[in-house]
Amino acid sequence: MAKVIIGTYRKVGLDASAVVAGSVATALSQLAIVWLFARMAGAEGVGSYVFALAVATPLFLALQLGMRNVYLAAHGGPPLLDYLALRTNLCVLGVLLLLMLGAWVPSGPRLDVVVPVAAIKFADSLLDMLFAKLQEDDEVGLMGSVNVAKACAALVLVGLLCELTGNIATALWGSFVASALALASVVAYLRRSTRLHRGPELPEQGGKLRILKKALPLGVSNSLSALQTHLPVLFLGAYGAVEDAGLYAAAVSFVTLANLVCAACQMAVLPRMVRMRAVTGDAGLARAAGRLGWLSLGCGAAAGLLVVAVGQGAITAFYGREFVVGRPLIVLVGLAVAIAPVFYVFSVVVLAQGRYRRTLAASVLATLTTAGVGTVLALAGRFDLVGAACMMLAGAVAALLATKLVSVRH
Repeated sequence: MAKVIIGTYRKVGLDASAVVAGSVATALSQLAIVWLFARMAGAEGVGSYVFALAVATPLFLALQLGMRNVYLAAHGGPPLLDYLALRTNLCVLGVLLLLMLGAWVPSGPRLDVVVPVAAIKFADSLLDMLFAKLQEDDEVGLMGSVNVAKACAALVLVGLLCELTGNIATALWGSFVASALALASVVAYLRRSTRLHRGPELPEQGGKLRILKKALPLGVSNSLSALQTHLPVLFLGAYGAVEDAGLYAAAVSFVTLANLVCAACQMAVLPRMVRMRAVTGDAGLARAAGRLGWLSLGCGAAAGLLVVAVGQGAITAFYGREFVVGRPLIVLVGLAVAIAPVFYVFSVVVLAQGRYRRTLAASVLATLTTAGVGTVLALAGRFDLVGAACMMLAGAVAALLATKLVSVRH
């Protein structure tokens, strides 16, 4: 047992480094793309982009159904091809719904921005499902390399199109090309190694229905989590100006970066936490999570203090003089950064246990809390950038407390 635990921690360190590299590259690429849009079109341009993302991200996460985590936690369940077929069908539905929102809803996101965003989400969703196979086969390093290459390609192509066209919507197609190339490369790799069509991977009768039954609670949970994250932007779109959404996006880029790094670590840890639970049971899983929790608390506190100390100057220096935010907003962002790593530790415990209905309960509570705070501030006529940050922090605290509660219940 001791060898299993020691080996797990060593391998997790290497895998986490590879996945973190990919996620950090993705985060930096996204920040750089927002910076390009800010320099080219100001806060209004950034606001149009993040508003489209605020609509698209919860929708696609809902339709993804958290199938990657379900596939990894399942033992002897439906094969990968069943998951891929279901993911593809649901993503087509997501693209159609998103285009309808852009075309027919007067207060919705710009259609010219929605079209490339929908294409990017489609390609990334399929790539996400294929990554499950790489995780299962302990090829997390390759997954990180693909993400690094995709992030670099997206930045180069978007930057080139920005220079050539000066149009945000056109430039976003560069990001789609990068995602499509990454998807094609992983498909080719898995086909070459025969892992997409060998015997055990053939679709089975009723497999898709089994996946839906298992994945639906996690899919709703992930969608609610994304909705919780993007609700402040949607409220700013309803009660403020598009420029406010751009300023808010610039400020919470620190939270976005923290979440991406934490999610990468969770991605690397999850398969081994599942195996650890099989050997040591829930008690051993809880002890390992406890040690990770203290480490994550220290890292989160240090990151939060750094954001509070340099956040205001960094935002203005990075995005431009138009992007000026107040001290209260940065303090709230720093607090959100500080608690992010702890949330992901509790979350990985629940995922390793395969208790997806519990994540749904926690997500419902966090989303209701976020919406409740925003509604109260809007009715009081005090909804602004600080109000949006209060929504974000209240939802993060509620998610942390609820996930901790459900992770310790047996």
